[in-house]
Amino acid sequence: MAISYKQLSNKKLLKVCKKLKINELAWLEFYNRFHPVISNYIYKWNGHYRFFPFHNDFKNSISDLNQTIFLKLLDNNRKALRSFRNESEVSIYAYLAKIVKCEVINYAKHCSAMKRNAPTVSVYEPINSAKREDSLVILDLIATKDGDLEEEHKYKERVDMYKKILRKENKNKNWNRDIIIFELAFEHGLKADEICEIGSLGISKKRIANRITELKKLLKK
Repeated sequence: MAISYKQLSNKKLLKVCKKLKINELAWLEFYNRFHPVISNYIYKWNGHYRFFPFHNDFKNSISDLNQTIFLKLLDNNRKALRSFRNESEVSIYAYLAKIVKCEVINYAKHCSAMKRNAPTVSVYEPINSAKREDSLVILDLIATKDGDLEEEHKYKERVDMYKKILRKENKNKNWNRDIIIFELAFEHGLKADEICEIGSLGISKKRIANRITELKKLLKK
């Protein structure tokens, strides 16, 4: 009996996509399911950083960035996706948010460098790798800091600490969901309605907003 990949949960679909032998039908479903999610994230990050004006060229940029992100997930035998810890049904949303953020910053840096004929420094590279540091602008400095390995290590330590706190909170059964809400709200600056739009958390916008307030109080203790 043929598998209906549309019926698979996110967690089960990702498990198939991470297998060594690539499954084209599973990847087609992955693309169809998460393409609109990634597009939404691109819009959100642009709104947050205001990198690109909203004109016809930006629509092309969204398409280009979408393709770049999917290629990144497929690159090197799907290393980026296989390294992802598929802990819950909603974990993929926070993971995609991080990838999109880096790619939007990289794209903006590339466009900025092209306009001023300056070198492009990836968010994955240290700042001292630039050939002409005196030509860098504030965008380069901010973006590089976001991709700094030390910052990434600190981020992982914080998330691990928050996981421990949320797990202990009255034996919280929804700690995975709360981690996603925390990351999207506090780390990525999304509001409750935006989280409700792009993440299948199974709770209402009002409940997400209330949970954000509860998490703030809990993590301040």
